[in-house]
Amino acid sequence: MFDFANVADITIDNIWAEHMVCLYWGANTDRMTIKNARIRNTFADGVNMTNGSTHNLVANSEARATGDDSFALFSAIDAGGADMHSSV
Repeated sequence: MFDFANVADITIDNIWAEHMVCLYWGANTDRMTIKNARIRNTFADGVNMTNGSTHNLVANSEARATGDDSFALFSAIDAGGADMHSSV
């Protein structure tokens, strides 16, 4: 649904994602907020933040029946970026 790279300061609020690849995939994204989300029956992760994504917040959100991880944070560097920190 949302596939971002190298962006910052975006809020995704009050969204229901169902039968999508994922709700959010972010590479090197900073200060993102995802709140009040419902994630159902995705083919991959519900939310995935990687490649140096920092200072992100996922709040009051739930996921079920995701094809892989419901919520994933990992510090890959294949799409640029560097260390990850301060994501909740």
